[in-house]
Amino acid sequence: MEWQDEAGPSSGPSNGMSSNGPVHSDTDLYRSDYHALENDKTYIESVVSDPAKDMDGTQNAHITYLVTTKSNNTQFQNKEFRVRRRFSDFVFLYNCLNNEFQACVVPPLPDKQRLEYIRGDRFSTEFTVKRAASLTRYLSRIAHHPLLKRSKYYHAFLESGEWNAYKKNNIARGGLIVDGGILDGLSDTLVSAFTRPPQTAQEFQEVKERIDRLDVCVSHIEKVLARSVRRQSDLVMDYQDLSQHVGQLEHLIPSLEQEFSKFAGGLQALAINTAVLKEKLDTDYVSSLKDLMHYLMSVRALLKQRDQKQADYEGLVEYNERAEADRAALVSGGGNGILRNKLEDIRGINHEFSRRERLQKLEDRIESLTGETDLAKTTSEAFDEQTKREINTFDKIRAGEMKETLKTLTSGQVDFYAALVKDWEAIYDALGE
Repeated sequence: MEWQDEAGPSSGPSNGMSSNGPVHSDTDLYRSDYHALENDKTYIESVVSDPAKDMDGTQNAHITYLVTTKSNNTQFQNKEFRVRRRFSDFVFLYNCLNNEFQACVVPPLPDKQRLEYIRGDRFSTEFTVKRAASLTRYLSRIAHHPLLKRSKYYHAFLESGEWNAYKKNNIARGGLIVDGGILDGLSDTLVSAFTRPPQTAQEFQEVKERIDRLDVCVSHIEKVLARSVRRQSDLVMDYQDLSQHVGQLEHLIPSLEQEFSKFAGGLQALAINTAVLKEKLDTDYVSSLKDLMHYLMSVRALLKQRDQKQADYEGLVEYNERAEADRAALVSGGGNGILRNKLEDIRGINHEFSRRERLQKLEDRIESLTGETDLAKTTSEAFDEQTKREINTFDKIRAGEMKETLKTLTSGQVDFYAALVKDWEAIYDALGE
């Protein structure tokens, strides 16, 4: 990747978001280090390529990918190194990052629940080449994130020759939390159904609307280009068919044998170049749009998490206000209902003693709620700041990524039409002779 966002250093052990510690203390670290992280010049560039089938013919057959990395980070032993990883290794890395940096937009992996898994085409060249391109984008997004790129899991993934042992050790220590999947989503839906929506700040509301508009636009472009790819596939077959039949005219009209031969060759070259252009469009651009839509879902998840922090704070404020209202009513002589007084009379309880006891309980409750409310406010405000930084980081990564894919797409168009002009000018000159 050529584009740079000047995103942070790649150090050894991560100092990012702890999965066990409170969010506000971790965010203090994020706040204090972030300026230095953004202006560091270290880089990590990884390319995923060369998909190969391992253990072929067995039920454990799988695809491994070559991960080639270049970096000026002194934490690595070499400036360039290579490892082979399978898709489950990428899943492990994703889960580790998601667990380690819970307040970051962790880039998503390409969707595993694809039609190829149902049809049994997950070992096909077309599928694995597209997946390799998506995995390259996945690693690039991590490399351009100022915090994720510092993760010890990420460094081990890129360089470790003992990766399987490293995975087993981390799983054995219980350091990995696997996504709950559909059950977590269902529980979130049920909770949301009975929770009052939090007050969303105008800034975050605008971000949500911008993300939604971008998603709609990208989705539309992806559908249009996907149709274009299908049409180009038909064109390739048509050009090949046309080339074959034009070639047959050589034998039917011997006086124009050379002319028909050259023209048929031009059509065959056109078919080949169209196929190359189609592959570039499909693999490098259409797939990148799908990956971007998945990335937008991760941003939405962070915004939802931010809303939950705000809802927690607002809920505590409401409970605290209710407790203070109960205390005020009790102090002013209210809060002693007729039914309560009758019950206390029956049980022989002194009304004044009961009132003082309830007042003390309310005081204790208000004191506890006040502390929790202050902590929730600090957490929510810190999470707001971090969410803003994450959105800015996402915007930088997205802009650089889209610019790079546009350059690749443009380069493919230039190569296609340059070859087209060269081939057909040669045929035209030959026909002129």
